[in-house]
Amino acid sequence: MQAATVVINRRALRHNLQRLRELAPASKMVAVVKANGLWVTVFLRPRERSPMLTPLA
Repeated sequence: MQAATVVINRRALRHNLQRLRELAPASKMVAVVKANGLWVTVFLRPRERSPMLTPLA
């Protein structure tokens, strides 16, 4: 099996999350990492981690 690579534009993600908060301020957001992404938080640098980021599985 070949490993997959994901490139995330943090600036665009921040903008999109800000816009969602403007449109639905009382809503909660859930990010889903499919397949073998359970330990994705381990590989994030501390400044990229969010206190709201919690594995569900």
